[in-house]
Amino acid sequence: MASSKEYLTYVLELLREVKGISYKKMMGEYILYKDGPYPTAKAMLLVDVEDPEVIDEIVKIIVKN
Repeated sequence: MASSKEYLTYVLELLREVKGISYKKMMGEYILYKDGPYPTAKAMLLVDVEDPEVIDEIVKIIVKN
């Protein structure tokens, strides 16, 4: 089942502390990017957290590596 625009809004709210987040609708889902799209794909990571500050720290760690 495709994600709704409301769910995207919810996820973007959780990511509000993370700078440089953008999205693109693709095949019924939304692809999230940090600092824009990039030509080579990286491994995906499921982050099952709903605390914006924790999400911000996780993204900073991932981007640093």
